[in-house]
Amino acid sequence: MNTPFGNLTRRAVLGCAGASLAQASGLASAQPAARGKTLRFGLFTARDREKMLEDWKPFMALLSRATGREVEAVAAAESEIVTAFKAGDLDLAWLGNVPALEVVESGVGAVFAQIVTKEGLSDYASVIAVDAASKFQTLDDVLAQAGKLRLAIGDKGSVSGYLVPLYYAFAKRRVNAPEKVFQQVTTGSARQNLTAIASAQADVGVSNTVEIGFLKASKSDLLKKFKVVWTSPLIPQSPLVWNIGLPADLRRKIQDFCASFGKKSPEELVALNKVHLGGFKVSKNRQLVPIADIQMFLEWQQINNLPAQSPEEKRKGVEAVAQRGSRLEMLLKMEK
Repeated sequence: MNTPFGNLTRRAVLGCAGASLAQASGLASAQPAARGKTLRFGLFTARDREKMLEDWKPFMALLSRATGREVEAVAAAESEIVTAFKAGDLDLAWLGNVPALEVVESGVGAVFAQIVTKEGLSDYASVIAVDAASKFQTLDDVLAQAGKLRLAIGDKGSVSGYLVPLYYAFAKRRVNAPEKVFQQVTTGSARQNLTAIASAQADVGVSNTVEIGFLKASKSDLLKKFKVVWTSPLIPQSPLVWNIGLPADLRRKIQDFCASFGKKSPEELVALNKVHLGGFKVSKNRQLVPIADIQMFLEWQQINNLPAQSPEEKRKGVEAVAQRGSRLEMLLKMEK
């Protein structure tokens, strides 16, 4: 995407995480020098961490066999994974696109693969839905009545739940702040937002095609209670990142293992089924380009929406974002 915004160059970046969460969660307890040849693999989750670790055990065991290294899995919130990764306390991680961008910007990590769903998809889309019985047929219909409607949207760090709809759905229709347009705005997950529509707690909800796929697979009655009025451009599935300080031969083994995983033995298929994935495909930092473009726009928008700033202060802010964007553009094109 080559859209210019004022005098900005193309990329913008997330700010680094604030307070360190790794120490509190125990992620920072093992320093790289102390753990020898053990690989620490971070897995992001907002749900049952123990179950996630149990589900990923077969995969980690096979990765250990392929690399000749002990592999230790760590399940935590994305902010904790990012903080630990940047501190050098993790070697590999599965992250969402936004936190992966932060890891790449730090100079510590790089994207080497991305997940593929059980349906064989390596991308997905954000959607906006309304009650199935609603008269609304398009997003423009919704926005025409926004002042009377309740919106359920994702957390501000969510790509499909917040960033993509904010940019492609709202900002492109001159709605820079949905909370100032809709009667009420609440925050929830992709499933929670659809459930809010079904239970009449919201009139409009942001979700994604992955969640809808889950509902179809489970033949959920929830599918009958909403309809989609807007679908975004495609978003790349979440990536795997590695510490660029890992030896080159080890990185080759890891990437080859992931790229062919599920194609060599029934044991691998069992491991994939446990984590509800179809496999992995080779990827690079470039998959984060659309995410960086959206972040650029939001940074630019934030600066220009600050009325208390003088023109000179705004100019300096825009220049700072442009400089960071240029640095990130180089990182996204580098292959490590």
